Amino acid sequence: MVEIIGANDFDGSEYGTIYNAAANKSYNPLTDPGVISFMNTVVTNITNSVNATLSENPAEKMVLSTIPDVGVTPAFRSSYSSAAQRAAVTEVTQAVNQRIIALAAQLGFPVLDLYSAANRSLSPLTFGGVTMSDVGGKVGKDEFLSDGFHPGTVVQGLLANAILMADHLAYHDPVNYLSDQYILTKAGVAHSNASTTYFDVSPYVIITPEPSSLVLAILAMAVVPWAVRRSAVAAAPR
Repeated sequence: MVEIIGANDFDGSEYGTIYNAAANKSYNPLTDPGVISFMNTVVTNITNSVNATLSENPAEKMVLSTIPDVGVTPAFRSSYSSAAQRAAVTEVTQAVNQRIIALAAQLGFPVLDLYSAANRSLSPLTFGGVTMSDVGGKVGKDEFLSDGFHPGTVVQGLLANAILMADHLAYHDPVNYLSDQYILTKAGVAHSNASTTYFDVSPYVIITPEPSSLVLAILAMAVVPWAVRRSAVAAAPR
């Protein structure tokens, strides 16, 4: 089961509230009581959803996800033109994501890193030999849909492979990745069929320690700084 919760919480009045407050350069959103309450609510909603699922099936294989930085989407970059003020909301998003990753680590779940996937749109994307467009539209090459917010078909295919990788690495389930050419075809994008390629989605997968490993990691903190590490394995598609 894949649980993706939280992006819509940022796609609302809270974004504008933090953005506008950040016009004051001394503003720190992480010390704002209203923002703290908002973050706690988001994390509580995610935690309650996970707990509800596990209460029904304690053995459920779950993949959690970080919250994307909606400020990098074409729609938000257009509506909220100040990069400095958008950065204040980014800081809040990152703080919430650290708590999501900590929850995943506590439960031994892998994480689909939507935050990193969204930030990937800030640089040019070449996918299966095709150069994509960082815009919202109805063309298959567009990274976003016409609302300039939701990912387009190609990026959805990329995220699907990241979910498959998370499942494979964490639970050792056999998976069949979608080739770049298959995804491009489904998106209606012309491409060369000369070879079959697989976009590297490992940067968008975070493998957290299993619960038993977590205890050992905490003990090791006195010797080696511990951090949740992004995993790329030899079995990953090339």
